[in-house]
Amino acid sequence: MLVLSRKLQEKIQIGDDITITILGINGRGIRARVEAPRKLRVLRAELDVPTPGQVAELKDKEEKTGIGKLVLSRKLNEKIKIGDDIVITILSIKGREVRVGIEAPKEVRVLRAELLRNDPPVESSDGQEVASVEEEGEEDSELKKILARIKMSRRGGRGRRGRRGKTAAA
Repeated sequence: MLVLSRKLQEKIQIGDDITITILGINGRGIRARVEAPRKLRVLRAELDVPTPGQVAELKDKEEKTGIGKLVLSRKLNEKIKIGDDIVITILSIKGREVRVGIEAPKEVRVLRAELLRNDPPVESSDGQEVASVEEEGEEDSELKKILARIKMSRRGGRGRRGRRGKTAAA
């Protein structure tokens, strides 16, 4: 199970065509929007076995194409089932942040939406998908600045200076 923390309006991308957006968080539960192909069943996990009326509705949906949207409210430890093999579980809620557990097949890519790039995936020599490598751009230099600040804060904010204020050798 992959566990991700999400705040209000943050997204999770599952595979190429499923998006979960956190719409609301309160102390008891969350509201989430699930965008998925219409041919996939999206259910509260406790409703996993469809009624005969739902089966007929599902057959109608299979003929439809495009993306459908569904907004669900879930409380702590409740689940959302997408298709036959993806399960989203609400693990914890602390303040304005929710921890979500995602169970999906190993071959399905699960990402925080802010990590998505518009570049097509690059395959390694063994056929595995790998992140594409770009020239250092504005995003990369900004990331380096953030990482440098984190390193400095771990050293107690000393930066390049030692404990006694002397400049450390570069």
